[in-house]
Amino acid sequence: MLLIPSKFEGVPLTMLEAMARELPVIASNVDGMAEILPQSWLFPYGDCAALVDTLRRVRNSDNALYWKQTESA
Repeated sequence: MLLIPSKFEGVPLTMLEAMARELPVIASNVDGMAEILPQSWLFPYGDCAALVDTLRRVRNSDNALYWKQTESA
């Protein structure tokens, strides 16, 4: 799992590399990341409670995409 809590970010190479390795990416809802990632894997920048909720939601998800990604990690 990759966490990107950036305030300003385009499309970071780190995120693309993690996605290429089929790792789940959780990121702040800014710029390019919001255009690529599922809305449920984003959180408002600076909102620690939302970050924790997002981490828990993704970790506890029975979403097939999430499990597919974690199997290869």
